[in-house]
Amino acid sequence: MSGPGVVIYVAVVFVVYSTIVGASITIASRKGYNQWLWLVFSLYLCLIALIVALVLPVRPEGREKERQKRGKRSCPSCGKAIPLVSQQCPRCGADVLGGPAPWPPSNHPPPPGWDAPSTR
Repeated sequence: MSGPGVVIYVAVVFVVYSTIVGASITIASRKGYNQWLWLVFSLYLCLIALIVALVLPVRPEGREKERQKRGKRSCPSCGKAIPLVSQQCPRCGADVLGGPAPWPPSNHPPPPGWDAPSTR
């Protein structure tokens, strides 16, 4: 085998290898795992890394990070992905507040030593 046949063979092998490496990195990072570590793992053990990435469980904090990237968050009651600006879950109807609770709460006095932020 010589000439253009070798070039075509090398190109096909490179495309297949790159696709498998890219797929394993994408799958693992969407499940919440470090994409740089998966790059190294995938470059050395191509097919094994793809199989491991497919069977790995999804990390809960990874799922939440992925939802935040897409402008969504999890409903505290049912776990369904809902828009960040949503006030109520469309699936279970639970009230979902849009932001953090104000501090200090209006019905409690501030703790000793707490000073209100200046508004200069």
